[in-house]
Amino acid sequence: MKKVAIFIDWENFRLDIAKIQRTSPGWSFNYNDPSSVYSLILRFLEDKEEIYRIFFYTAYPLDIEQIKAQLSQRDRNSFEEFLNGADNRGRTNREKWQNISAVSRSFIDSFAQMEYVANRIGILKVRGVDANGSPILVQKRVDMLLGLDIAHISYEKLSDKILVFSKDTDIIPALKTSRINGLQTAVAAIKEGSSINSEIKKHCDRVILKSCFDL
Repeated sequence: MKKVAIFIDWENFRLDIAKIQRTSPGWSFNYNDPSSVYSLILRFLEDKEEIYRIFFYTAYPLDIEQIKAQLSQRDRNSFEEFLNGADNRGRTNREKWQNISAVSRSFIDSFAQMEYVANRIGILKVRGVDANGSPILVQKRVDMLLGLDIAHISYEKLSDKILVFSKDTDIIPALKTSRINGLQTAVAAIKEGSSINSEIKKHCDRVILKSCFDL
């Protein structure tokens, strides 16, 4: 059996799934359900392949007070106005934000308990607010963690192949390191999602695409 180390840039992959659901009517997928996400990932394994480990890169959500602590007074006021806004059902943005944060945190913790999974946790930074007062969040450290793990797996020959779920060109040096060290190097994606950069294709052995309707 061929051992495969799987690397998932979750925010990158999750946003691609969300885009596919908006543009591919008829495909429904709950990316907040750990079992569904786990099953989807396994569909990209090929015959005579087994999991070495699934490295899952993400960041815990920030609560409202953590966000406020990173904002200027002016942006804090705008954020407070945003939180007090409500939809046509009377549910405030504060309630929706708290619910989304709770669901996200639960998903991350639950996914870590799946077989062969190792969570790698980055951090979120606040970069001000947008015109509506909604916070602008940027995920940090994830690319570095992913690159270091791929390098370690490659140098130590801990797997025969790496399978990467990310379309971020920052992964290119890690892909090159994997190939230089003799590992088969593949990038996985859902066919209906955004296209994979040509530079990424140059530095991996294969791109494995599957239609959302076959997953």
